[in-house]
Amino acid sequence: GSRADEMYDTSAAIFEFRFGDQKKSFEMIDDAISEHKSVIYPALAKLDMAIQAANHEKLSACLKKIESRNISIGQNFAVVKARILLIAMGGDPARALRMLYKDLKQLSERSTERLIHRINAIGVQ
Repeated sequence: GSRADEMYDTSAAIFEFRFGDQKKSFEMIDDAISEHKSVIYPALAKLDMAIQAANHEKLSACLKKIESRNISIGQNFAVVKARILLIAMGGDPARALRMLYKDLKQLSERSTERLIHRINAIGVQ
């Protein structure tokens, strides 16, 4: 498939996730990942969807697949953020916060505060 097809498929899955059926959206993004194997963006979209859904299982599986690929520094940022949130979801918010301060020092103050808030919110669930 072409880049435009990949963008359409990924966007349709994200739209379905935000405004429709989350279960169907994960099926759609899995189809996009299968259809566009050489492109990382559908997998990164699934990573973000799993974070937003606070789905530990999907997040863990998606991280493993992405980490087995060659990714850019910018994409690595998303992976590190996801790994930190996965650790928080796994019940270790203190470790997640330590990783945040160690591995994501380049984040803006506002982004850091938002991520801290998200980690703390996971710990309260």
